Amino acid sequence: MSYCINCGNQVAPNSVICPNCGCMTNNPHNHSSFVYNNTAPQTSTGMGTASMVLGIISLITVWWYGLGLILAVIGLILGIIQQGRQKNGMASAGIIMSIITIAIAVLTIIGIIAIMAIVFATV
Repeated sequence: MSYCINCGNQVAPNSVICPNCGCMTNNPHNHSSFVYNNTAPQTSTGMGTASMVLGIISLITVWWYGLGLILAVIGLILGIIQQGRQKNGMASAGIIMSIITIAIAVLTIIGIIAIMAIVFATV
């Protein structure tokens, strides 16, 4: 029998992990057969990607009957949610493009209202 180097518990000669504390045993013959799980946790970037795609489409469709403004607001929301979960370059790009689209749409609406006010004031 061998003993755990961490807690001193008696372990079977062919064990790789101590059943008491979970520490690796000092048995070099069994370490090669042990499978390590060193993979990084998978992170979801779906919202960041969606935010970027919606930001691009919203810039293209900014003057198309308000579609660009709606897509920009959705892209902005998805980008902010993704940034809260994990910093993501695509989410940042989506946020920036959505803000630009919203600014263009708001300026366009203000311009249309100003033009309509001028036109109706002269009539």
